[in-house]
Parts: sequence; structure tokens; C-alpha cells
Amino acid sequence: MEGLLRRLSEGGESGADALRVVSFFDKLQQFRAGIDELVRSTAMLIGTEAGFAGPGGGCGFDSLGRARPHDPPTGAISTAIGGGTADAGLVWVAPASSDPDMAQLILERMSLTAATILIRQADAARLGDGEPLRMLIEALPSITEHREEALRRLGFRPDWRVRVVLARGASGPLSDPRGWREWCGPEHRCTAPVRFGTAHAVLLHGPGTRPGTLPVGAETVAVGATASALSPRDSYLSALRTLRLCSPVLGPRALAYDALGSLRCLARVSPAEAAGSELVQRMRLLVRTPIGLGEILALDAYCRHANVRAAATELLLHHSSLGHRLKNVGAKLGIDVFDAVQRNDAWLALQLLRIAEAEPDEA
Repeated sequence: MEGLLRRLSEGGESGADALRVVSFFDKLQQFRAGIDELVRSTAMLIGTEAGFAGPGGGCGFDSLGRARPHDPPTGAISTAIGGGTADAGLVWVAPASSDPDMAQLILERMSLTAATILIRQADAARLGDGEPLRMLIEALPSITEHREEALRRLGFRPDWRVRVVLARGASGPLSDPRGWREWCGPEHRCTAPVRFGTAHAVLLHGPGTRPGTLPVGAETVAVGATASALSPRDSYLSALRTLRLCSPVLGPRALAYDALGSLRCLARVSPAEAAGSELVQRMRLLVRTPIGLGEILALDAYCRHANVRAAATELLLHHSSLGHRLKNVGAKLGIDVFDAVQRNDAWLALQLLRIAEAEPDEA
């Protein structure tokens, strides 16, 4: 690094550019940028592609700040983060041939900044940092400065947009911040988990895309609405409502509030209210028997597809076999599942069944 700075400083304008580069990365650290912000800003600074690749994934951006695959292209130069081994991750840039020394300086500063960011993320994800998140979700600090301090302790910025993620399942794995960090990946900022009743909560900041798999130990996962980092309680409440529509038995096991559409209104129904429906009561009795569970799953697939053959394909059944099951479950529930109106009633009752079977909320 010192050698690079010495060579660049001998070039007049290049020396001034080098100082601006150092200042640029210092400001990224000062404003607590995440890995994705670091890579995007670097790509736009040098007018070419840049990226990060780590054990949990990576991110890449082009000169206009658009996402690209995180694998480095041919001709890219790379270095391990913080001068360590490649196991910790690496950063890369596709340098312009006109100024290799400047590209090397940018790569070195990018590496050091990435190391600082990852250390901050690891520190913020320790279990002891859970209390600030609990305070924010419970909306206890009424003074903005106190909320900003809680966010600072978590490694978050007040101007960020965040989402609360809730998961139910095995308490041991869901209490481990390492599992959550692996699930979120390096492109997301994630806090340590905090337990609220039967659910574990984390605060998430990052791109709109969400990991497609479940965290280790999770049976169901819900992603809340996007909210201000200073007021994450609304995101928490929306995640709680979304979790009502998840089911480890009936599915889906993971849902995002932003993708619910008109089901957002249905998610406001409490489990007690949902259990008051006579059709739901009959379904709850049926789903507790081995044969009945299979019939309810068959009915659910049919209601979603509104087509016997499509539902049979999903369930790996012959369509005639599925038709027989549907007739049986219809007789037990007292409905004609092949009538469009009654099929819609059954679909609505299946959503209410998920809510009725959901574990109690802790708002």
C-alpha cells in the first residue's frame, strides 16, 4: 500500500487522485456502508465492474450500479479480504488498462474496507446485541436519539429501510446468529436473533431479493413489510400476521408480507376468529387423522390450481385417483368441491385453517 501511494504521489494529478480514493473509502467506513454498498460504490467510482465473493455467497455490480453475477470476469484482479486467506472471502475489480497502479490501490482499499465491514457485522450479530433490537421492536425508546443509539449498537443506520424476519422452529439453531448470517448472505445486513414468544426475530437490511431457503432449524419464516430502521415495529407486526398464513404441514413454509396481495386483509383475522368457522372446524378434525391430512392436502392443491390434472401433477398422483380423493373429502366436509362457488369457499376455509392452527402471537 505504501509503495503504491509513493508511486502515485510522484505523478502530480495521480497523487491527488490517490488521496481522493483513500478519502472515498474512509467515508464508506465512516457512514457504516454494507458490503453491497461498498461493491456498488467501487464499481461506479472506477467505471467498470467490481465484486465480492465469500463463503456465504457474494455480489457484483457494473459501472452503472446494476447487479451482476459475483464471479469475477476474465482479466479481473482480486485479493483476499484484509490481506487474509481466500477462505474469508475476496474482492475483485476489472481494471482499466490505462492505470494499473490506481486499480491496485482501489483494490487494496476495497479489501481493507470490506474487512472492517465484516468485522462490524460479526460484532453486531453477537447474542449480547439483541437487547437494542428488542427495544426497537417494542417501541420503548420514544426519543429519536435513543433509537439512533440502539441502531448504532446493531451496526444499522437511521436512514436505512429494513424488514423484520420472524421464524418458528427449533430454538437452539434459531438462537445461533451464525445460522442467520449464513442464511442472509453477505449482501444483507442482519442482527442477532431475539426471541418473542414462540418466534425468533432478526432485523434485515439489503436488496429486495430474499434468500429462497429456510434458516437452519426453521419450520416457518415470514418477512415483514419494509419500514424505517427507526420504527421497525410495523414490520414486526406485519411479519406476525404473515406468519399466520405459513404452515409446516400445509405449506407454504415461507412468505413475505409484500407478496401477500389481497391476503393481507385475511391475515388480520385472529386464530380464535378463524377457528369459529364451521367448515374450518370440520377441517381441523379431519387434518388430525392420517387419511384426512392427505385429503386436505389434495383439496388444497386442487383449490390453488382449480384444475384436477394440474393438482394431480403437483401431488404425483393420477388424475382419477385425485378425483376420488376429492369426492371423499367433499363428502366429509359437506361440500361439492367441483362447484366453483363451493371450491372458492373451501379455498378461503383452508387459509383460515392455517390461521386457526397457527401458534399464538406475541404482539
